[in-house]
Amino acid sequence: MQTTIDSIIKTIKSSTQFLPCLVSFSIVYYKSSQIKIYFHSLTSLPTTIQLQQLTIQVKLIPDGKIKCLSIKNILHNQNIFAQDNNEYLIQFSNISLTKLHVKGILMKFYGKDQTKKTIQLGQIGKIYFNQINNFENEQPIDFIHEIEIIKTSSMEILVLLEQNNDHYLTVEIQRIKGLKIDQKNSMATCYFRVILLDRHRPLSTHQTKSYRLNSSTFSLNESFNINILAFNSNNLDRIMIMINLYSNANGKNEHRCIARVKLASPYFCSGTGTIHWQRFKQRQSFSMWHKLIKQ
Repeated sequence: MQTTIDSIIKTIKSSTQFLPCLVSFSIVYYKSSQIKIYFHSLTSLPTTIQLQQLTIQVKLIPDGKIKCLSIKNILHNQNIFAQDNNEYLIQFSNISLTKLHVKGILMKFYGKDQTKKTIQLGQIGKIYFNQINNFENEQPIDFIHEIEIIKTSSMEILVLLEQNNDHYLTVEIQRIKGLKIDQKNSMATCYFRVILLDRHRPLSTHQTKSYRLNSSTFSLNESFNINILAFNSNNLDRIMIMINLYSNANGKNEHRCIARVKLASPYFCSGTGTIHWQRFKQRQSFSMWHKLIKQ
């Protein structure tokens, strides 16, 4: 698992993409009605923060049970979980197999700096166990997620995912609503970038045309045929589609990413993007509205 995330980070560093803060972990359900979450790697924490202590809070939903794991003496620019030979895990007990399908977890990450000030690093959105294949088999299920500040915006986009053959995946951005109109700048524009990733590694990028910010709702109906020939039905879940919205509104001289949404399996992201991904795999074609996450 550590080799995988090191390779991912190395690939992203060599590109022009933003370097995400990634955490790798695995979840095991035991027949003794226990769930254990093992943490393997956490890399690329913000360089501006000098953490003295890291705390991971895991909440079991809908029960509300909370367990925490704290690590002291953090070494900067190193994998936190590789600093010693300890095993880092969080455990929940008395989780019956018959109730497993209605449960999930939510993770929050925060730390303390040299002045003992608490710093919120971000979270991993809800991961539902009923979306995970073969979860009850007492085998570790591996995850790599980005730790991010999740703030939902008022903007929503309608996205179609479609696969008619093994060669291409079609991503179509159909409509947007809730977009803020820039009344002070009639020349302000926005556009989308659609990025194909392999377990967080960027592979290809596609961009829509620019649109004037003079309406809060409009149709785009722009589609891209993305080459996925390297992925078959067995490893299709390694794919992630990230859709970023860029804008130069509010007096900005250049376009910057203001919001995004990720569509993938629960092994690599959370939120409505995981529901869309599962429905798409079941039906080969599925369209769904998504609220964008502020950046």
